[in-house]
Amino acid sequence: YHSYGALFSIAESPLDAKVIWTGADDGPIYVTRNGGTSWMNVTENFPAGTPTYAVVGEIEASNFDKGTAYVAYDAHTREDHKAYLYATNDYGKSWFDITGDLPPGGSSYVIREDPVNPNLLFAGTEFGLYLTIDRGHHWLQLKNNLPTVGVRALAIQARDHDLVVGTFGRAIWVTDIAPFEQMNERVLQQPAHLFEVKPGVLFKTRYTYGATIEELNGDTFFRAENPPFGTAITYYLHSDSGQEVSLIINDSKGNVVRTLKGPGSAGVHRVNWDLKRQDKVSDAVAERAGVTTLSEREALDWVAPGNYTVRLNAAGLSLKNPVVVQKEAAGVKLVPVRK
Repeated sequence: YHSYGALFSIAESPLDAKVIWTGADDGPIYVTRNGGTSWMNVTENFPAGTPTYAVVGEIEASNFDKGTAYVAYDAHTREDHKAYLYATNDYGKSWFDITGDLPPGGSSYVIREDPVNPNLLFAGTEFGLYLTIDRGHHWLQLKNNLPTVGVRALAIQARDHDLVVGTFGRAIWVTDIAPFEQMNERVLQQPAHLFEVKPGVLFKTRYTYGATIEELNGDTFFRAENPPFGTAITYYLHSDSGQEVSLIINDSKGNVVRTLKGPGSAGVHRVNWDLKRQDKVSDAVAERAGVTTLSEREALDWVAPGNYTVRLNAAGLSLKNPVVVQKEAAGVKLVPVRK
């Protein structure tokens, strides 16, 4: 293995532009607190056994504390395939191991801190994506339809509470992390919990006038799969309920506009509401099917913009949360990284 003494990772504190961290491909980590006028080598402050000769795969500066940062060391080029994750709360004067119960095999490439919950961290390893809600004591692998693959890059879209996952050869993936931002030990001890629901946005998903783009381009046209239309309702069950659970949508007057069913097994579940009033196509849609475009037809069964309530009936509890249905925004609002 050849190292070049080159910087491999750099992180600027979102709280103070003068606090900058750097990590090199041969291990050293430096920090400056005065915008680069002077630098401090903090490499020797790691606990014994840290591969401080390996690649600094990622440095993450905290969103909550200027002196806090996270490091992922990648030692696979040194024939060491363990994960190595660390954190500091004092500008690198001391570091502690947060690898926790990550699997012993699987090099660590990247670590990210959630911008809402300081105890929520995400890590990308050779064998997938992991998260912790207790700042590294215990880790859980996120799988579902995400393949077992090396996760080399992570980015958090703070406005939309989404995690973007970059893999080695298996595409880019996006998932909603808002429920994890709300998760803690108190929530996990409850028989059931209904997480806050993101607003649902009404918009036409496609316009069809004559031939479609797919018909014109044939198999030369590529389009990635979009997320389900509507809004996701996420809930947690501590134990198996033995049957499906009910999710009831009410309008502002208390009228039931939709009833959904969800899994009753223990764990975290997500059910999508497509912002429609009922499961089947309405008579109004059927009557106009021959004189409307596909995008207009699907809109006829949408609920009106406004305030709604979703209620979860499970584990002997009835839990409810508000959900807002909005019109499509007229434009894009730019949010500055730092005010």
